[in-house]
Amino acid sequence: MFCPKCKCEYREGFKICPDCNENLVDSLPLPEKNIEILTALNPIKIKSVANDIDAELLINLLQNNNIPCFKKSKGAGGYMNIYMGYSIFGEDIYVDKEDYTRAMDILSELDLCPDNMSTSTEENVPMDYSIPFYRNPRMIARIILIAVAGTSIFFTILSKI
Repeated sequence: MFCPKCKCEYREGFKICPDCNENLVDSLPLPEKNIEILTALNPIKIKSVANDIDAELLINLLQNNNIPCFKKSKGAGGYMNIYMGYSIFGEDIYVDKEDYTRAMDILSELDLCPDNMSTSTEENVPMDYSIPFYRNPRMIARIILIAVAGTSIFFTILSKI
């Protein structure tokens, strides 16, 4: 026997709960379950970023705008993050298909969308200046060449002294 109000159990022979003054029942009704329906994401890649820090910044931005998203490491990047603490492969950011347009609107407002990025405003500006120097392979090659040439000149002068 159970009390429907306080849910205490009593032995046979009791008819009324002494605490609540309620009539006892043979069994308690099953509790109603709060069923939350989860929908699966239909992921679409919206952006590739260079590292985990950039990925976290964009994910926080999207989640603050109530857009569910996740990141996935490229290639063996997940292993690199675990063993080396950093990945050179970059990360991809995915959102649900239904939230794609909202996410792209947010990224385009920040000029992070590759469709809205222009390489140059003037046609006569060389390609070397349209992207950051540290991502330009020509600029990196020039820096390495200058460093190697400077080192060899330094050692040549040093050996003559």
